[in-house]
Amino acid sequence: MDYLAINNYNRLGSMGISRNAIRTIALNAVSHVKGAAVYSPFHKRKKASKKKAIDLSEIFTLPNGVNVALHKDGRAEIKIEVEIKAGENAADVAKAIQKEVADSLELMCDAKSFDIKIHIARIVDEIRA
Repeated sequence: MDYLAINNYNRLGSMGISRNAIRTIALNAVSHVKGAAVYSPFHKRKKASKKKAIDLSEIFTLPNGVNVALHKDGRAEIKIEVEIKAGENAADVAKAIQKEVADSLELMCDAKSFDIKIHIARIVDEIRA
């Protein structure tokens, strides 16, 4: 399934939103939450020296930070890997991210059937822009 069905108020056909569009909306929403950013292990690998050892934390993280799965029952499941700033309350930041992503999806595509799962991958001193 490549598209999530959304309400079409003119009734002249069906409308849907793609996984990439949902991913982009989620990425944008996370950027509006203070003290959090989407975590991508590839940013870390580019800056790191050439090591042959594999960091186990990178094996179990999503490659781009946001993964969207669309189910046959018309529900979208959004998994977001985030890094938060040291000193922030992790639970509050995770709830703020869930609310911001849910509000953005509801506003932009009138979709209400989605699950948003937040995984805090790292705690950092400074959030990169």
